[in-house]
Amino acid sequence: YEGYSCKHNENYWNLGEYVAFGASASGYYKGKRYKNFSNLEKYYSNLGKNKLPREYTELSTSETMLIEYIMLSLRTSKGLNIDKLLGFTNKGDFGFELVSIKKKLNYLKENGYLFKENNNYCCTDKGFLFLDSIISKLVN
Repeated sequence: YEGYSCKHNENYWNLGEYVAFGASASGYYKGKRYKNFSNLEKYYSNLGKNKLPREYTELSTSETMLIEYIMLSLRTSKGLNIDKLLGFTNKGDFGFELVSIKKKLNYLKENGYLFKENNNYCCTDKGFLFLDSIISKLVN
């Protein structure tokens, strides 16, 4: 439906937190991404020992958050916000230069893959067709 959005999915796309309930569920909370055991025996065994049933836990870094922001924001109608992008680049030193990313964004805009609205870069219909390539170009 035009004009409607899924609040559940928007939380993921906006890098919001979510908790995992049940076997094989994944969550993201306080900067940590985790996944519960898929194997029911391991899942219930951990619960029986009053332990969290985590198969793995990983700490998000500034670099992974930036990559995820680029990847997820371009999939939305709101697009990638330059100010928010600047906030990520100020949090870490990992080879992502805002000037370089802006040049790439402008190149993609000039070639009809993105359009700029206020301070946001959004995908055109053409851009959505090549979104994985666009994201790869921006983060590499």
